Amino acid sequence: MKKRYFWLFIGYLWSSLALAQGPYGVGTTEEFHGPVGIQMYSLREYCKLNVEAGLKLAAGLGFQVIEPSTTFQLSVEDYKKLMDQYGLKAISRNFDYGKFTTDEGIDSVIRDAQAFGVKYVGTAWFPHEKPLTEEAMKKVVAVFNHAGERLAKEGLFFTFHNHGFEFEPWSGGKEGETLYDMLIQQTDPRYVGFELDIRWIKAPTNPLELFQKYPNRWKLMHLKCESSSEGMLLEKSSVDWSAILKASQEAGVEAWFLEYDDVRNIVPNTMRNLRFLESLNQ
Repeated sequence: MKKRYFWLFIGYLWSSLALAQGPYGVGTTEEFHGPVGIQMYSLREYCKLNVEAGLKLAAGLGFQVIEPSTTFQLSVEDYKKLMDQYGLKAISRNFDYGKFTTDEGIDSVIRDAQAFGVKYVGTAWFPHEKPLTEEAMKKVVAVFNHAGERLAKEGLFFTFHNHGFEFEPWSGGKEGETLYDMLIQQTDPRYVGFELDIRWIKAPTNPLELFQKYPNRWKLMHLKCESSSEGMLLEKSSVDWSAILKASQEAGVEAWFLEYDDVRNIVPNTMRNLRFLESLNQ
């Protein structure tokens, strides 16, 4: 009975969601073409119960593009079949850093990435002491450059997603530069790009300045903010989202993903965030 009620609930959500969208898809405008997708980590509570329900919900919210996280209990092939069933496409996926430290691990990433049909393959974390040191970052640079070159031979492109710990001062850089600057400057732009998560940028780094300073290094972006009393709502944050969307599009970002650490009110908040994005630059 619990399973039946769960599917009735998902069916109700599916039928009640507002699917109206502009010519460029949900969350976009005539000036901001997106696409806007969702990082499936955001819908993890649904996927834990039933992966198909989570993917169906993503499609019901109007998304055509997703960024898969774990496949939970499903094989990559079965997960991809469900994506196809609900008209969802994956552009990118992040993997555990350890997989990129050996050629065998990189080979396994390539197999999964090709099964998903993604273009961008990356990681969002690497082991480190606190605070992160320049010596540790040198090792990461070497891993990223090697992995990126290997992936490029298979038509894939490596990306790194920041999580805040990378913004320690860089003694070898210019005034105000951080170890994130070091990572960008010392990785090969032919093989390594970046997925910028706005929430996890730390002072003194400014995202608009990053776009100007390192043009063409940005491939993907997570649209995320701090939690308010209602959950994660872009309109409640202090970020100038209009300027961010414009600058990121000009800097070469190819896809933007809503992502939620705080999953309170996830469905209504996602709809509010999409409508908010659509209201910008009108």
